[in-house]
Amino acid sequence: MRAGRTNMRASSEKKLNILLASAKVRAGGEAVHVYTLARELSLMGHRVYLLTSAEGGGMCAELLRDRIFYAPISDHSPAAQVRCIAAIKKLVKKYRFDVIHCHGRDSVFYVKCSGVRVPCVFTCHSLSLRTDVFHRVLAGGATMNIAVSGESKRFMVEGLRIPEEKIRVVPNGVDPSTLLPLTDTEKAVLQKRFFLAPDSRVACMHGRFDPRKNHIVIGRALAALPPEKRRRLVILCSGSREVPFYNTLVGELRSLGVLSHFRFTGWTATRDILGMSDLLIAPSIEESFLMTALEGFFMRVPVARSKTGGYDEMKDICLGYDAMDVKAWSGILNELAESEGELYSDMTDRAYDSAMSRFTSRHMTEKILDVYFSVI
Repeated sequence: MRAGRTNMRASSEKKLNILLASAKVRAGGEAVHVYTLARELSLMGHRVYLLTSAEGGGMCAELLRDRIFYAPISDHSPAAQVRCIAAIKKLVKKYRFDVIHCHGRDSVFYVKCSGVRVPCVFTCHSLSLRTDVFHRVLAGGATMNIAVSGESKRFMVEGLRIPEEKIRVVPNGVDPSTLLPLTDTEKAVLQKRFFLAPDSRVACMHGRFDPRKNHIVIGRALAALPPEKRRRLVILCSGSREVPFYNTLVGELRSLGVLSHFRFTGWTATRDILGMSDLLIAPSIEESFLMTALEGFFMRVPVARSKTGGYDEMKDICLGYDAMDVKAWSGILNELAESEGELYSDMTDRAYDSAMSRFTSRHMTEKILDVYFSVI
């Protein structure tokens, strides 16, 4: 940033023309992040555009409408690279962006190759990016970089070799306004939909079916409990079943003898699944942040998660375990089975208050705007 302009946003209230670039806007954490950021920026009066390879615009379709443009960002063929570079040049010339915010290394590379004189910000959403010399070059051209957690920053420094002084940590945020308690009528409907007995004690896993989400460790933790302890335990699992790993998971749970305790709900609204749960469990092997934990905080549901990316930012308001510690996960499930009423109510109250001050989408967006203004 140009020194002496650190308070530019607060003092000038300048409205920006912003191009967001992301190939992953249909579903998943990056898609939610991009949509949430675009929405908050728009509400604050900034003009937001999207460059994506997702036909239809994914989650941003209704929000951005005629400000969505298409280019084959994730296609690495020479012809696709030419098209992407040409698209960026054309858009910059027409809309005169103040900043381009890339949510993927490919788009950083294309911005750099286009030669446009517009500041570029890169947000790293994954800790599983390849880190060989060639792939490090892809992310090396950003003016400034955003890590969504301290763990993400460490990966960017050690794996992607991005200088530490060119990275800002901005934790993810979600909009709490829609995460309201369910009504009794809504609960009655969902109880039937999820096949829940009146005395069920419910934990949920909210996300896609992927080996890295580590559903199987919860199956093993359940299997470690005596049958009388796990009798009324139910694990709600959201996510599309049209993926290869779903069938693998079902087979493993069946072999453990615990399949009947799982309810696979398909795509399910966050408020619905969390509103019917006594505990949110997230034993992921790898995470850059774990946005669903924030949703748990705002829904006043206790969160038990693995000590992966984002844990350090929230360890004072959640329970943390090693991802593969079957004994630990079995212990929290046993505690749930033996409990009545709200679990960890003091912690959920603290988590809600803390999240309202640290993890709202508006708070996240203001921090990202500070990064934008630091490079303009």
